[in-house]
Amino acid sequence: SQQLQSETERTLVAFLATDTETCAIFYRVASRYLQDGDRAAAKRVFGKAKKGYLVITRMLPRVADGQKRKAIERRLDALHRKLTALHKKLFRTGAKPGHKRPERPSPQFAR
Repeated sequence: SQQLQSETERTLVAFLATDTETCAIFYRVASRYLQDGDRAAAKRVFGKAKKGYLVITRMLPRVADGQKRKAIERRLDALHRKLTALHKKLFRTGAKPGHKRPERPSPQFAR
């Protein structure tokens, strides 16, 4: 029924918005751990942010309302930029002076 579809859409949009904010919090926590020198903890929390991000990208096409989908996409794009930058900091290789090692590429977040 139409009422059930509307309720499902509202629930999905609320879930995606909440999950996007949760991933942003994970990003901030991981950044803080890295700033404090705890790279292992930063990597663990980054993994949670990345996992959440990927869930959101898989579910976003199910949002029928174009305006609501675009609003979530904008927040997701901002999160993607932040996660990509954090990934580069977390997973860069520690080359010795005079020794060039290629950097790992940033994660290929599915879109």
